Amino acid sequence: MPRALRVVVVYEDFAAGKRAQAACAQVQQLVGTGLPTIDASWKFDVLRMPKLRLMAADDAAGANLVVIATHETASLPACVETWIDLWLRRRSGQPQCLLALLGPTPLEREAGIPLERELAGIATRAGLNFWSLPEEAPVAEADFSGLADFLLRTGLVNTEAAKTASDV
Repeated sequence: MPRALRVVVVYEDFAAGKRAQAACAQVQQLVGTGLPTIDASWKFDVLRMPKLRLMAADDAAGANLVVIATHETASLPACVETWIDLWLRRRSGQPQCLLALLGPTPLEREAGIPLERELAGIATRAGLNFWSLPEEAPVAEADFSGLADFLLRTGLVNTEAAKTASDV
């Protein structure tokens, strides 16, 4: 069956995971695919286990969109940082997007978010396209049109394949 969009979500807890699901649904709607968008979801806790961390890195290496969802603003747990390194070393060189759903309060947002800057820097060095959304911004009101345009423009989403698969 053709695939329209390959997404991997790495999330801190249930609430962050639900937020990531909602964001993926928004992107799916914008790119016009009829296929599910989340291929794999990995909770931060399971990334402490080396074997599962490797599996999650392999999943992310084959994804078009990787979503990191957390309430944190300062830093990620060491196991997630290790996972990011593994993922980036396994990439095939295809265009990928990183969407960070972060948890700052409006005051923290004004002051600048260290984690957002860190992830943006990682994305730049790795040649990833980077988007972020603070926790106080409702996902339903988020503008993911730039992300969707990138996915369509680079051919990461094949809407014809998605339409064919959803008609079956």
